[in-house]
Amino acid sequence: MPPEADAPRAPAIRPANAALGMSPLLRGSGGIAVQPSTGLNTLSTYDRILPMEFGEILRGLRTSAGLGIKRLAPDLGVSYTYLSKLENKDIRPSEKLVRRVARYFDYDADRLLMSTGRIPEEILEILREHPEEAVDYLRQRFSRPQSSKAQKRG
Repeated sequence: MPPEADAPRAPAIRPANAALGMSPLLRGSGGIAVQPSTGLNTLSTYDRILPMEFGEILRGLRTSAGLGIKRLAPDLGVSYTYLSKLENKDIRPSEKLVRRVARYFDYDADRLLMSTGRIPEEILEILREHPEEAVDYLRQRFSRPQSSKAQKRG
């Protein structure tokens, strides 16, 4: 068992989305998550959720759990000044710390990793093994429709 498996966990808190001031997502038809307050699905709300940076997410998780920065730091194995720098976006965390934070708050590790500007290793491996197919798929699946002006120029 990895040594971090025994890492302390945060006190029971609300779901991560609620911790960040967002409505929890409910699963709709086809497994697409729907946000009750707006009725938007995960594809349309993704831009509102993901662009949050690591420091903002960490601060939201910490404050919603009722933890002070000095209380959380030892549980994560870092100094409170380091956590402050992370929350204020002065520095970027290591992948190891990102995973420790995710475990501590029971938060999606991949989403938290992407909030630092990193791509999860599993995704990088897919991109390395199937670059053309992966890029084509992503463009087809997630491209936004071009405006009529852009289509006329192209």
